[in-house]
Amino acid sequence: MDAFRDHYGPAIISAFGLLIVSSSALLFGSLLIGWAELPGNWPKVSIMIWTPFCLLTLAFIIRRCSDIQVRSWAARQMSMKLLAGGLIMGILAAPILALMTNAIRILVHGNELNHQVDLVTLTDPTVLESSLVAAMIVILIPIAEEILYRGVLFDALRALVSDQTVIVLTAITFGIAHFDVANSIGTGVLGLGLGWLRLRSNTIWPCILLHAGFNLFGYSVILMASS
Repeated sequence: MDAFRDHYGPAIISAFGLLIVSSSALLFGSLLIGWAELPGNWPKVSIMIWTPFCLLTLAFIIRRCSDIQVRSWAARQMSMKLLAGGLIMGILAAPILALMTNAIRILVHGNELNHQVDLVTLTDPTVLESSLVAAMIVILIPIAEEILYRGVLFDALRALVSDQTVIVLTAITFGIAHFDVANSIGTGVLGLGLGWLRLRSNTIWPCILLHAGFNLFGYSVILMASS
């Protein structure tokens, strides 16, 4: 019990504290955007822009206000093979996890309704709107989420618990952050793979590429389906 209180307790509180703060900030931004009553697709585009901005700001504040040892950016032993492997793994994992989450969504909700798909599906978008959403989904959101979860949170938890526990806790937190049951399970499984890759490579760079590859595949399918 003492070991749990001294190590696992603070780790769980840190993980879910970050989840509460980040989710609250994202929700607050979404409410402000809704209150602004922007025209056309701009409410959706603005939420997509707000997401990485919010997460990166939170990561920056945590790093500035804490003494977390930075291990996330090491690149000395990185190789193109590992980076390319991360990107390919993300693209290959996307259809498998998509099928799994859809099956779960049908079991839980009785349909395939996905609020995240609805968020990124624009009505008669301009080139600017399409470009901004694509940049957020494929580039900036993967960067922001990996810096926060496999960077800041991962490094903070490693000072408290074992690496295996860190992988599980960051995956659970990452999954819950995607709100509905099906998405949470799917992204939680993805988080386990990202955590393993983060531990194996000792840097977030291949995690960012895996995440980007995953999002690229998913967004490409959405675009093809909508056209």
